[in-house]
Amino acid sequence: MTYSDLLTADERHPGVLYFGGARMALLDIEAGFWGLRRQMESLVGRRLTDAVLQQAGAHGGASFARSFVGRRTTGDGRQALRDCMAAYQAAGFGRFEIEILEWPVGRILVRARDTFEAWMMRRHGGESESPVCAYSAGVLVGFVNAIAGRQDVVCVEHTCQAQGADACVFELLSAEAAGDTPAVTLAPDPILGRQLNLLEILFDRMPMGIAIFDRDLRLRRCNPTWVGFIDRYTPSKASHVVPGTRFFDLAPGTEDAATPIFQRVLAGETVRLDALRLESGGIVSYWDVVFTPLIENGEVIGFVDVTTDATERVRANQELQRTITALQESQQLLEQRVAERTRELSTLLQISRDMASTLELEPLLGLVLDQLGVVVEYSGASIMTLDGDTLKIIAYRGPLSQAEALQISFPLDQALANREVVLREEPVLIDDIWGDTPLAQALRTTAGGRLKTTFGYIRSWLGVPLTVKERVIGMLTLDHERPGVFTAQHAELVLTFANQVAVAIENARLYQTEQERQRELQMLLDVAAAASSSLELDEMLSNTLDRLVALVGASRAGVMLLDRESGELEPRMLRPDRPIAPEDMAEVIQACQRVIAEGKPLYVPPNAELGYAEPGALLPLRARGQALGVLAIIGPKGSTFNERQLALFESIADQLGVAVENARLYEQTERAAAAAERNRLARELHDAVTQTLFSASLIAEVLPRLWQRDPEEGRRRLEELRQLTRGALAEMRTLLLELRPAAVIEANLGDLLRQLAEATTGRARVPVSVAIDGACTLPPDVQVALYRIAQEALNNVAKHADASRAEVALRCSPGQVKLSVRDDGRGFHVGETAPDHLGLSIMRERAEAIGARLEVKSKIGRGTEVAVVWERDDGRRITDD
Repeated sequence: MTYSDLLTADERHPGVLYFGGARMALLDIEAGFWGLRRQMESLVGRRLTDAVLQQAGAHGGASFARSFVGRRTTGDGRQALRDCMAAYQAAGFGRFEIEILEWPVGRILVRARDTFEAWMMRRHGGESESPVCAYSAGVLVGFVNAIAGRQDVVCVEHTCQAQGADACVFELLSAEAAGDTPAVTLAPDPILGRQLNLLEILFDRMPMGIAIFDRDLRLRRCNPTWVGFIDRYTPSKASHVVPGTRFFDLAPGTEDAATPIFQRVLAGETVRLDALRLESGGIVSYWDVVFTPLIENGEVIGFVDVTTDATERVRANQELQRTITALQESQQLLEQRVAERTRELSTLLQISRDMASTLELEPLLGLVLDQLGVVVEYSGASIMTLDGDTLKIIAYRGPLSQAEALQISFPLDQALANREVVLREEPVLIDDIWGDTPLAQALRTTAGGRLKTTFGYIRSWLGVPLTVKERVIGMLTLDHERPGVFTAQHAELVLTFANQVAVAIENARLYQTEQERQRELQMLLDVAAAASSSLELDEMLSNTLDRLVALVGASRAGVMLLDRESGELEPRMLRPDRPIAPEDMAEVIQACQRVIAEGKPLYVPPNAELGYAEPGALLPLRARGQALGVLAIIGPKGSTFNERQLALFESIADQLGVAVENARLYEQTERAAAAAERNRLARELHDAVTQTLFSASLIAEVLPRLWQRDPEEGRRRLEELRQLTRGALAEMRTLLLELRPAAVIEANLGDLLRQLAEATTGRARVPVSVAIDGACTLPPDVQVALYRIAQEALNNVAKHADASRAEVALRCSPGQVKLSVRDDGRGFHVGETAPDHLGLSIMRERAEAIGARLEVKSKIGRGTEVAVVWERDDGRRITDD
């Protein structure tokens, strides 16, 4: 017969059974046993120590066999021996295989691996010169003698793994057959056996139950711990646990959970389960178990049940899970998992991940309901939010179509008990909605006629609140076509989902609010940009209203402005432009006048009876506390304006009011600037051209008489007349340049200087010569600056120098331009003259702006020279080839 391995081997101790109580007990025994063996060896030597341990094992094995299989053994005892060895192996003492079994005892050969003595020897001291499995050999002797009712069976250990052998080989035979071979015998000292009975410690005192069953699930053997489990967790008593009793008679109600497991074991599979849930007589318990088949001649003849009580551990884990869920920390995977909630926890964790990955509410809620269906069976499920006194379905799974379900809402009457179905902050569990309980009646009242027409399939109903910050915002409901489907455990689980859903809904609402605020801010920025895009009133209004219609989704928008002189409201612009009937316009003007008079917005909701199919908003336009007009925004048909939109419209009206005021101020500034320019030109014409022409007209009148009297004087006056007319013409050209500044850039700088010289000559009667050396092609800003410096210098010559002549020189060379204006006038002290006198500061600023150097030289009575030098930074040529 071959026994399948009961244990999972590892590199540390292949024979340790990995259940908490068993492993700790065996490790304690290992530490104590090894220490005891070393102490005994130091006191009495190796041989006597082996003898003591052999006898302890023999008496312990015999005592265990009598208690485990009974005082009297039926049949030939072979099955009893197998059961004892299976139990010994299940406790972690090693892996044993019976190769030869002759009964009545003739010869028995047992091959063992990883016996606890050989394992300890390899762990602590390497290899041994002789076999070390003294206690195990004694246990085998005790088993066989007790079961066979004999005292002459001995054990010989032929090979030992502590010596480097592949296995420990034990042979059991009669003392007579053993002859003089050293063997382990059954000595008559029961006290020594009781003192060192490791089997008694493991099987009677450790918290691991061991039982052996045949193929009919009838109990053959068990230890006291297993009996205690039956007494504690089933309706059966300890006295009911006797050999021959079927498992399901001892643990009724566990058939559904245990039968599939037993079928696997009897098919030859070793089954290991953590936290197996069993319920017997209403008592729920959890177990860490190993079911191992017993195989003989290739057939399964029974199995060994090694069980550790995990009930307290599982309940502690469940309590921990509830605490973590209440704190909404379900995204962390719990270290302690229990068998019946593994699927629930993984589903909940997946939902948490989904919620963390998206804020899109509609697909997320549908996914939550789908995943909830994995752990809780339902016919229909819905997520509803509370809107005032109405519950509205926002997500649904079930027999109804999605489109149909999303149209359903449930009004809640404040005066009726049905409101308690929603507003109570705890799950509501109704086994049968057609029952007479208050909650069932309240649910029927809430659903009204839909309970029979739309939801006629429902019998069981479970509802849990969606709560955020102690405020109920809706419900998560499950229903089923069978009554009594949902339990308190389902309610607890669904409440965990509901907490997640409530947070998701709140986060989505906050995200939506944040997105709306961003859109509103961007809208304000876009409208502000359109309002500041132009200072021309109509252009600004057109840009702003077009942008407003596009951003708000309005059907049209318009502006009416107050005429400041008449005080009348006048339509200024409508976008998109469309004709308005006179009677409608009169009504609009009347409403706008009311808005201006009251100084606050007027909102007109759609009213089919009054013919208003579109919502309207009239908002006053104000700036600096004064009314400017009214902004009108008309929404699309079938829509309404909410409070956030109305607040946005008011902000837009404030911006538009400032833009209108700025445009009007710009118009006034343009008119004032035009008037000032006209006045300046008039002064220039009067001061320069008009006086020059007046002088020329006087000379022209006396010239004929002068010519008759003195031709030479006439010729001189004629030349003077020519200079005056040329100067007037140059002055007129200069004024025209002021009217068209671009001409200063387009003209040749030499021609501009000659024109300035002629104008100065004509105006001041001071001859001005011009010398041009080279041809210049200059950047526009440089040419304008040089022209203005020369103009300012010649003005000083005309007004202040009292010069008899002046000279303008322009010299262009590669990389450099030099302009100088020199006169022979009265001169001045450069260091004693204020910077703003004679326009010197203006000339310096113009030179610095183009990166040029300005030099002013002057002495009293010796004239003045103004020179400016400009150089290119890149070294390119300035003069044309």
